[in-house]
Amino acid sequence: MHKTDVLRVVWSVDDNYIYKLSSNPNIITVVLPWQSSRSNWSSLTDCSNVLYQRYFVWTADNVLCTWIETPGVIKARYDVVYGKTCNRNINDTTTMRSLRMLTLNARPVNPSHYWPNNGSSYPKYFYTTTPAYVFHMHIHRDALITELGDVITAGCKLILYACSHDISPSIPIRFNMMQINLHSELFVINQHWGTGTFHCMAEIVPRLALHLHF
Repeated sequence: MHKTDVLRVVWSVDDNYIYKLSSNPNIITVVLPWQSSRSNWSSLTDCSNVLYQRYFVWTADNVLCTWIETPGVIKARYDVVYGKTCNRNINDTTTMRSLRMLTLNARPVNPSHYWPNNGSSYPKYFYTTTPAYVFHMHIHRDALITELGDVITAGCKLILYACSHDISPSIPIRFNMMQINLHSELFVINQHWGTGTFHCMAEIVPRLALHLHF
C-alpha cells in the first residue's frame, strides 16, 4: 500500500459503522452481548452489563443550565444531548438512580460529527431501548496505526470518535513507511489530542480498565 492509495474510510460516528467493517476479513469485532432483558431495564438490578449499578444526577448553575436548555446557543448541541433539561437542585445529587437509556446510546451532537434529525434530536430508540451490547473490541490483522490512533487494515481506515479527526481517505503524508516500528501485538488507545491532560485522564487511560489482562 502506498500513501497515494485511496482508502475506504469507516468512521464510528455512523450508526452502522460496525456493519461496514464486517466485509473486511482482516478485522474481527468481538462484542459482549446484552445479558438480561432489554425491556423495563434498570441498572440498579443489573450486575452483568454495566460497571456500576448506582448513579447520581448532576446539577449546574443557571448559566450552564441556560446553555443546555436553549437550542443552538453553542456549537456542541448540549440541548439535544440532555433533552433541553437541566437540574438546578443540588439536593437531587444525593439520590441514587438508575443509569438512563439515553446515556447508553448517546453520542456528541456536532454538525461535523454526528447530526441526527438535522441536529434537532436523537433517534427515538435512544430514549427507550438498551443497545444490543455495551462493550466491544476490534481485532485487526496486518495493520498500520497512525499517531492519532486510526487503524488502516487491508484498504480500510477505521476512525474512532474523538474531539477531532483525520477522515482523509489516505495514509498521512508524514507516515514514513521505511521507518515504521513492527510489533507482533499492539493495543491501541491513543487518539487525537491524546497528549492533553484531560483527554489522557478522561478518555485514554479508562480504555485500559476492561483489558488489563490483555
